[in-house]
Amino acid sequence: MRPFIRNVFFALGAISLFLTLGTPTQAETCDLELKLLEPEDSSNASSESPEYLYRQTYPQSFYRQMNVDAKGKVTFVGNEESVEKFKKQVKKEPKYNAKQPFFGVAKIGSQEYLFVFDSAVATPSEDKKAEKKEVAKEEKGKKEVEAAKQESKRKSFSEWMSAALLGETVNSNDAPKSDNALKPDVKSVKLERLYFDLNRNGDLTDDKVLEGKISHESSSSEYAMYNLTFPRIETTIDVAGSSVKTAFFVSLDSQASSNFNYDSASINAGAYRIGEITLDGKKRRVVLTDTNSNGLFNDEFGVLQNVQGAEDQVYPQQGDSMLIDPGRPSVENAMSPYDLSELDCRYNVGKIVSIDGRYYEMSVSPAGDKLSLEPSKIALGAITNPNEEYVALIYCDKGLLKIKGKKDVPVAVPEGEWKLLSCEIIKREKPKPLDPPKIEAKDSSLAKAFKQFVYSQSKSKQNEKLPSIVSADGTAKYRAVKVEKGKTSVMPFGPPYKPTVTAIRFGGQPDFQLTMTLVGSAGEICGSMICFNRRPGVPHFEITDPKGKVVEQGDFEYG
Repeated sequence: MRPFIRNVFFALGAISLFLTLGTPTQAETCDLELKLLEPEDSSNASSESPEYLYRQTYPQSFYRQMNVDAKGKVTFVGNEESVEKFKKQVKKEPKYNAKQPFFGVAKIGSQEYLFVFDSAVATPSEDKKAEKKEVAKEEKGKKEVEAAKQESKRKSFSEWMSAALLGETVNSNDAPKSDNALKPDVKSVKLERLYFDLNRNGDLTDDKVLEGKISHESSSSEYAMYNLTFPRIETTIDVAGSSVKTAFFVSLDSQASSNFNYDSASINAGAYRIGEITLDGKKRRVVLTDTNSNGLFNDEFGVLQNVQGAEDQVYPQQGDSMLIDPGRPSVENAMSPYDLSELDCRYNVGKIVSIDGRYYEMSVSPAGDKLSLEPSKIALGAITNPNEEYVALIYCDKGLLKIKGKKDVPVAVPEGEWKLLSCEIIKREKPKPLDPPKIEAKDSSLAKAFKQFVYSQSKSKQNEKLPSIVSADGTAKYRAVKVEKGKTSVMPFGPPYKPTVTAIRFGGQPDFQLTMTLVGSAGEICGSMICFNRRPGVPHFEITDPKGKVVEQGDFEYG
């Protein structure tokens, strides 16, 4: 009899939930003011800075990879489409210093903008290059002769290093030269000058030239890398036929070796919108961020079509974000501002949004200066999940929603056929009792003290409930869950997790590479697992013949 009574109360609670969430209230509209972000420095880069959340945006990205073959021929891949657009639109160019400038075309607002990264220093002339090549060739010849003389007296570099790693006695003076030791120093050409066609007339000579600042740099005889940041660019762009002031930041990352070069440019939003809106009689601070950095503020989040991962994972289509009463990320307990499931104050721009358990129809102007939230009259059902705690991103033709729930407690969701984009499951429990540390006779006093310290620290937390967290991605094969008005449906994901192992052979090589994936109960692919605040040990595998004899064994590696 008791189970029947409990189910009746559960059903009445679910009906009450639907009725409460369906009660309409007044629509609210607010004006949002444009604010420019300050260039990032030590004062605002910290997660304690109020601006920290507002600058966490996804960039427009452009890259090119330079390859040099054995004959010295240079080829570029990655930015071919951008280069073709550039050639069609450009009318006048400055005299470039770099032999290979980096061309691109960005779309901001409703229009396209040409840009070029160039060196501030002219590329050496061919005569000087030829002279340097001759000197380098001569030096290389001398080193090769010396290396040949010593080759019969010492081991190869790999043999010498193997001996050293195995603990054999070796003389550092006898260390052979590695294959890379004869390569000249890598001198990466810095593209610290930026031409940006802000007036969109195709003429790159009549706009202010921007000079970049190195924020990070490292180099060696075999490798060089640097990061350049440019001053904030302020301009007026066209947004749906209206002129709107905005700003953005440009940065460039470069990596180079003796036969390889990679350049990656990023354009990030440099402005956000802020204002105040009244919801259920309470004034709330609201912020809109141009999360996909295209100058618009009304892009809806969704799911990328025809783009899937190696295991059929589905990925989000980046849109824009709304923050309600945002605090500092440390206060929000956010692991990552980029994770759509992390921040409680963050909501995806879309047709519908759930705020404090109530659904609203959302409307945002392209420029982001006006926001309207109207209580939705959409029919609601509910979903449940058997996990202790969870956060999930679900999607259907009505948009992308974030839901949070606890074991078997119904969560109100608009009716429709919902699929899983991603999920995070949290379980809190006390860890198993620890065995005392194994002290061995060969342990030094320091090693013994360290083992005792680790044991005592861990033992002090034996009575605490520590979290275990599993994050996973949904796949295209996930079977949609139908949610109907006034009814509750179970949305499956979570344990049991089953390991699947795939053997892959690359490029006709005789050896196979084994990859292991943990797959959840609904086919979701696990991307991260934390047990009691730490990553679990690596899985071990054994391969046996038909008679059970172990023919191969080893451990899988993360990554």
